[in-house]
Amino acid sequence: MNTIEGIIEDVGKSDLVSNKVIDEIIEIIGQEKWQRINDEKSDICTTPGELLITLKELADLENSLTTGYLIAINAQEKQKFWSGCKVGSDWVDSFFAAKIYKSKDNAIRTIVSHKGRPDWKMWQDAFPLPVYFKVGY
Repeated sequence: MNTIEGIIEDVGKSDLVSNKVIDEIIEIIGQEKWQRINDEKSDICTTPGELLITLKELADLENSLTTGYLIAINAQEKQKFWSGCKVGSDWVDSFFAAKIYKSKDNAIRTIVSHKGRPDWKMWQDAFPLPVYFKVGY
């Protein structure tokens, strides 16, 4: 029981959720994150089912927000990022304005689809750049 997935598996086998299980969860995810979850869902931890639902939501959130990919190029001694906007997409200087792709495959597909167009010379040097986010920030 040292990951959220492990806790989900162990709790799924239980009939009751003990304080030991809750303490282990708090140790893994941290008191601050636990308190935030508890504040949002004040009725959690009364049954294994409620705990499983909460943990699965947390696992989904962590999986979807912790890793993503930008499309980047190195241009004139500086990195630029693809904005990915449907109207007026362009290479931008700030990664805050860039589109984040959920998977490396999605980013690569976008790069490949643009490489064949003659007016997109910059795409020849484009590459997927992994970015990592801390949940809650």
